[in-house]
Amino acid sequence: MPLEPIKVDSHKRRSIFFIVFVLLFLAIFPAAVFYSLGYRVTKDFKIVATGGITLHEVPDDAQVFVNYQEADAPNIFRRSFFIPDILPGTYLVVVAKAGHWSWAKKLEVKQKQVTSASVFLLPQRVNAEPIHQFNAKTESRGGFAFFSQATTTDKVVNSDYQKVNDLFTQKTTVVESIGLIYPATTTSEFRQVKISLNKKDRSMMSAWTAASSTVPDFFCKEDVAHCVRSMAFSKYTEDDPVSSFAFYPDRSDVIILKKNSGLYAVEIDQREEQNIQPIYLGSDIDFRIDGTKLYIKEAGHYFSIRL
Repeated sequence: MPLEPIKVDSHKRRSIFFIVFVLLFLAIFPAAVFYSLGYRVTKDFKIVATGGITLHEVPDDAQVFVNYQEADAPNIFRRSFFIPDILPGTYLVVVAKAGHWSWAKKLEVKQKQVTSASVFLLPQRVNAEPIHQFNAKTESRGGFAFFSQATTTDKVVNSDYQKVNDLFTQKTTVVESIGLIYPATTTSEFRQVKISLNKKDRSMMSAWTAASSTVPDFFCKEDVAHCVRSMAFSKYTEDDPVSSFAFYPDRSDVIILKKNSGLYAVEIDQREEQNIQPIYLGSDIDFRIDGTKLYIKEAGHYFSIRL
């Protein structure tokens, strides 16, 4: 005789489903809250809080890699990149863009802390445009326009040339108002960061002039627990000394150094690795900065570079 299936009334069935869902909710909800608060379980079954990394000044179309894995695209409007929910540890962060020198930094992430760094990428091939003393003039011949270089007897003076010539002939002082910067030979200060050239020790010194509680991350050699108010951030040799320097336009963490071999951009941030990128190579050169333009004087000729 075949067995008849046990019948369960609908009320009892609903009660069983309700109990099952309650048990699932009680099991999943704490884990969801635990995850949303930034806690994770490590491979050795330890519960730790996560941290994050914020990158500032990330250029448009740049790629960000964390431990050789590409991260999501940055917000091009804020020029910043936030990487959340990272387990504590040291991470290699690389920012790359086609045609530019790459930027790399090893950043330590701690529990419930956000580690920050500022990026700078310079073109590998700098477009240095010559500034001519005289402009080309236009002559009309038989309905056609011809261009010819003005001669000394018929001068068409280039106003840009006169402006740049005045920058280099004026007395060299540090002026940072309205975007005009003359290179300094001893000290310079911008946004509470003071830079000085110590020729005795052949080093560049940086100092934070505001309150200790506001020291930026680039004064922290390893992490926020090792912040200092002053430090040497660059050394040079006797064969290639630093003769003058200036703050990179609108940056207090990147310095332009003029050495015998040319101009270099060096970041104050010494967390491994300290990034140094060439701007313009050449001996016996001088420079001025006006806004976002870098003016070079080499062998009596002027050039402009847009930074």
